[in-house]
Amino acid sequence: MRLYFLLLGTLFWGSLLEAQSQHGLINGQLVDSNTQQPILGANIVLLHRELGTTSDSEGRFVFDDLPVGRYQLQVSMIGYHTLIQPDIVVRSKRITMIKIPLAEAVLDMENTTVKADYFSAIEEAVSAVNFSYEEIRRSPGSAQDISRLLQAMPAVNMHNDQRNDLIVRGGSPMENLTLVDGFAMPNINHFPTQGASGGAIGLLNTDLIAAANFYAGGFSARYGDRLSSVLAIDLREGNHSEFDGEINMGMAGAGFVFEGPLNGGRV
Repeated sequence: MRLYFLLLGTLFWGSLLEAQSQHGLINGQLVDSNTQQPILGANIVLLHRELGTTSDSEGRFVFDDLPVGRYQLQVSMIGYHTLIQPDIVVRSKRITMIKIPLAEAVLDMENTTVKADYFSAIEEAVSAVNFSYEEIRRSPGSAQDISRLLQAMPAVNMHNDQRNDLIVRGGSPMENLTLVDGFAMPNINHFPTQGASGGAIGLLNTDLIAAANFYAGGFSARYGDRLSSVLAIDLREGNHSEFDGEINMGMAGAGFVFEGPLNGGRV
């Protein structure tokens, strides 16, 4: 009987401690979308919650001790368009790092209108789509593989369900350009086939992706002479505040991510 009550007490305290630990933190930075310079003094509000803060001289802001869940951030600043970041996920004992670019706005002193943009603007409006980290992670059936996510886009076809080659507007998979932080990558997949840009499953860890832009046509000449499409992937910045890490396992394999500040937090 004593053993029975001891077991119940252990389970109760374990559940209580686990419930108390279900909190995380949002660490963000605001920058000018054109100059990439930090924005000081912007107002940041967590929608549907009575929480708000302002950005410091480096454009950074923090919301700590947040319950695990999904949040919406509204950012406003004089001289910039008001922006709503609709899908920010806070995980247990983790720091969610976000970087938010704000677009400049022309002020009309007579008739001032506040516009909230839920989605980031893309210069090439024709056949262009933007994906956030959460959209890639939660896409059903893609196994967190960005190439398989793109196979469901208009103007894109696939060879078969065993590979993630992209056939855009009837072109060859070799006519697609993939950029990771501005560097051209011939193939971003495990078990790639020579002479093709696809493979069995992607090798990029989704947790390292900040956002991705996909252009199925009408893209700028700065992307070179590819004929079919351009996939531009931006990786997120590492954690400058504290050491953090996670172990993950999925269809793409198993691995771990370890990050933290170097040189006194400056790197």
